[in-house]
Amino acid sequence: MDRPQPTLLPAKDLTASADESGLVSARSALSKGFWSLADQGVVSVGNFATNILLARNVASHDYGVFAILFGILLFLNSIHAAFVSYPLSVKGATADLPGLRRLAGQSLLLSGLLSLPLMGAATIAAIVLKRADLAIWLCGAMLFWHLQETIRRAMMAHLRYRDAIWGDAIHFLGQSVVIFVFAERGGLNLHMAFVAMCVAAAAGAAVQGLQLGIRWAGKQQWWGFVQISWDLGRWMLLSSLVSVVSLQVVPWVLAYFYTLDEAGRLAAITIILGVIHPVLFGIGSLIVPAASRALLRGPKAAWRVGIKYTLLGAVLVTPYYLLVAAMPVLVLEVFYGVGSPYEDLTLALRMLVVCHAVDFLGTMLGSVLGGMGHSRWFFIANLAGMIATAAIALPLTVWMGINGTLIGAIAAAVARLAWCVIYLRSAGCFKSSPKVQNPSIGLVGG
Repeated sequence: MDRPQPTLLPAKDLTASADESGLVSARSALSKGFWSLADQGVVSVGNFATNILLARNVASHDYGVFAILFGILLFLNSIHAAFVSYPLSVKGATADLPGLRRLAGQSLLLSGLLSLPLMGAATIAAIVLKRADLAIWLCGAMLFWHLQETIRRAMMAHLRYRDAIWGDAIHFLGQSVVIFVFAERGGLNLHMAFVAMCVAAAAGAAVQGLQLGIRWAGKQQWWGFVQISWDLGRWMLLSSLVSVVSLQVVPWVLAYFYTLDEAGRLAAITIILGVIHPVLFGIGSLIVPAASRALLRGPKAAWRVGIKYTLLGAVLVTPYYLLVAAMPVLVLEVFYGVGSPYEDLTLALRMLVVCHAVDFLGTMLGSVLGGMGHSRWFFIANLAGMIATAAIALPLTVWMGINGTLIGAIAAAVARLAWCVIYLRSAGCFKSSPKVQNPSIGLVGG
């Protein structure tokens, strides 16, 4: 039997086709990156505006209560993210649209059940702060936030940031607009603030639910998803807890051996680098589903996708890093004014830039590991960072103060980055390999 002969294109045509394919890929990455950053910007601006409005319009004691309760909500959200959002992002990336809709339904059920003990924790926090009257709306705000976040992550699993931004705007910008209206009318208090957060989150969830189209799966399918969520999420939860410990213990040590003012000075320069957090979170949320989908073509393909988005993020953050490192005096004056108590922290600010840049790379490579389903390896990398913090950062903090803290933080960031590289190498990201099954499909431990 005669075999059909392949059609050979002239070299010029092949080059043109490759160039066109590369151009389309670059445009696609830029488009997805833009909408990812725009969406994360909406979330960040909404929460920032909410905090500013409350800080300016309620008594300082009441704002202190809100700050503590909001911090508790963020911590409880990290538990939800580990057991619902992350597994949904990994599995949803390789599912078709009907499959994604079923996964979203399973995730919503799991969110509802998981929210029950988390609402209990939120209620206890409100009672301890002697504001039990806030418990109902606090729990409602958390529940609908979790439900909206679940649908949002399902859309992001298929990189639909452009669609997700509408529901996110209704939720996060909407709550700040409602709070602004209450403030203008002189009726803003914590009760109304949590009512606004609850109603806005429910409205955002409703819009995104209609956009996605939720399907409900059977009991057996749901139980299988719960098992996979546990296998993936337990390591991600431990990673989050390790990160929280690493971030929180050093300021406490600084305050204990020096003063609370010194801890405040460290926080002041940390805020300056917080400007680029939307890029950090936005690009990270792109990498996880993109790497998971690319893994179907092999670990090297997942690595290439991760690097593409990491380079995009680097292009966005590097100018700011260079600005802060080159002109720390000017940056400190812009943020805190001339003659502020932070004007002598120029060296510390430069060291913080180095730490932040290394940590940026570690976070991006950790997102690649997460997208490949290796959440246990990501946890070990974070654990290496925590060990370096305990062995290096804490003693140097006692000895040298803020500068010692930052030297130790750089060492911890390097340790975390190094372990991410080691595990990516172990996963076969730096060499050609045959197609493999996405590890999120089975029971994954890393």
